[in-house]
Amino acid sequence: MLRFLMLMVALVGVGCSSSESPSEGSTPPAETTPPKEEDKPVSATALTGTVGGQPFVGKVALANYEPKSGVANIFIFDRDRTCENYASADETGWAVTIAVRWQSGVSGAIGKLATLNGAPVGSSSNDVISVMFRDRPPSGEEKSSVFAHTGRVEVIEASPDKASRGRVRVRASEGEHHVEGEMPVEICVVYPDE
Repeated sequence: MLRFLMLMVALVGVGCSSSESPSEGSTPPAETTPPKEEDKPVSATALTGTVGGQPFVGKVALANYEPKSGVANIFIFDRDRTCENYASADETGWAVTIAVRWQSGVSGAIGKLATLNGAPVGSSSNDVISVMFRDRPPSGEEKSSVFAHTGRVEVIEASPDKASRGRVRVRASEGEHHVEGEMPVEICVVYPDE
């Protein structure tokens, strides 16, 4: 009987020590943290959202490119615009504007330096990604501009040539304004490299 009790105590002791604590020299499992929203990939679906309290469906994205800084200023509209009239003074309504280093593979969080393969593409203020929701009401009224403080931009394809096409994905939000998705981009103007 004593032998049986000793055997039981030994078995119970071994069972507790092996299942309740890690063995000596082993590392406890690492805790995984979910990726931050700004690090999650942007949806590849067509760009949609809510801007100015109204549904917003991206219809056209037109841009100007500055070779000296390497930055494209992209204007996304929910209505017909062309390279001839996208910057016109009579243009009214909401638009989403993006300033980003125009290079395939560049991505990053809004308000932070753009990166390529995980490394910053530069260190100046031109290399910080920005997104703005802007409204141009009919003449006589104030213009509204709201900078997005959360989100991400990804340049899928980029070419610096006038009339060339690229693709950008954006997820941006601030207050009542939110958009996410992909847009083809046409370069309308290439400023002279000074």
